[in-house]
This record gives sequence, structure tokens and C-alpha cells, in this order.
Amino acid sequence: LGQSLARRGRAPQVWWTGSYSLVLTKACVLHRRHLRAYADPTSPVLAAARARVDAHRNCEDLLMAFVVANRTRAPPVWVRAPYVDRGQNVLGLGSHAGISAGAGHVETRSACLDAFAELFGGMPLVTGHDKVVDARAAWLW
Repeated sequence: LGQSLARRGRAPQVWWTGSYSLVLTKACVLHRRHLRAYADPTSPVLAAARARVDAHRNCEDLLMAFVVANRTRAPPVWVRAPYVDRGQNVLGLGSHAGISAGAGHVETRSACLDAFAELFGGMPLVTGHDKVVDARAAWLW
């Protein structure tokens, strides 16, 4: 691993080939057993991974992807759905660029991927191509 996301050249891969290996947790659906696995107090691997998440206040979505992929050995499925994040306005916080706008964000997340892969003994993320869309709104599918 040991390369940044930018050097890995993965970002364009999603758009050009339709392949991906994780779905961000901001708007995801998963079984509650994966939430329990994420919080498993008996797993030293997950305890170390959660400590990294807590220390950096980042990468919890990546860790969840690792947990689910490690348990299922299956790729995620992208479900196309309308989504608007109104959380900042509802909380009265106004406009906010988010954590991804911060300096060093890509490097931090790349380091998380490397650390998690080391803790898990390899890269459990599985590349997939599946996409669920509303056929009524899609001309080509």
C-alpha cells in the first residue's frame, strides 16, 4: 500500500470504469450486525482501528467499509437515490465545507487505509460494479 489516494489513481476509476470498493457512510444502509461488529469490544484489531479513528477524528467510514467487507467478502452496492445534506442548516451552523476541505485530508485517509489494511492482515475491500437505480428515471440501463 503506502501510496496516497492521488498516487494510486483510484478517484477517476469510479467515473470511467464504474468500479468501486467502498461506499461512504453518510447515506448508506447496512445491517445492524455490522454496527455491532464495528463496536466489538473483544476484538483487539477493531479496538486499535477505532483508536486511530478517534485520534484523527476521521476515517470511521473507511473502517466501516473494512468491517463489512471483511465479514461478507462481498463488494458494496451503490444505490442511486436523491440525497441532500441539510444537517448544517438544521443545526444552525450555516454553510460548512466539511472535513474533506481541510489540508492533508487525502493523506490522512490514505494513511488510514494503509493502517487498516495492516491491522486486518490485508486489504478486505472487494471491487464491485453493481448499481441500483430507479428504472423509471433511467433511459439506459
